[in-house]
Amino acid sequence: MIDVHALPATEQIFTHIDPETGVNTTIAATSLSSHLRKIGYPIVRVPLTAWDAKVLREKRGIEKHRLARLTVLCTRYPLLILDWLDGHTHLIADGTHSYIWQQAHGYRDAIAWLVPIAIWQPFVVSGLPEISEEKILSSFSGIR
Repeated sequence: MIDVHALPATEQIFTHIDPETGVNTTIAATSLSSHLRKIGYPIVRVPLTAWDAKVLREKRGIEKHRLARLTVLCTRYPLLILDWLDGHTHLIADGTHSYIWQQAHGYRDAIAWLVPIAIWQPFVVSGLPEISEEKILSSFSGIR
């Protein structure tokens, strides 16, 4: 676990709110991606589907200004996909906007890291207050 005060100011984080319990789990996505690159974790190809893109648009707070900034270069960066604690769900911890951009531009698949719990769990961030889904979805990333 990583204390929030130990994270660099440039760290991108991903927070998942359990739909049943409301419990927050926050992942240090930048640090996890750096670790995966360092250890040479394998990259795979994952399908991009219209159904998944629709769900992401509805549930993940897609910001139009971020989509507008993306170019074909986003296809070079792996999506960060986590095997989730329930054993059957996968969550995109980094690359949701890229997923939507690629799917909307006709790509059928994307490169990704599929990360098991044992690898991502040390990158859980502690010391943050609990936040609601409404608060996250109404937030602004600040990226223009």
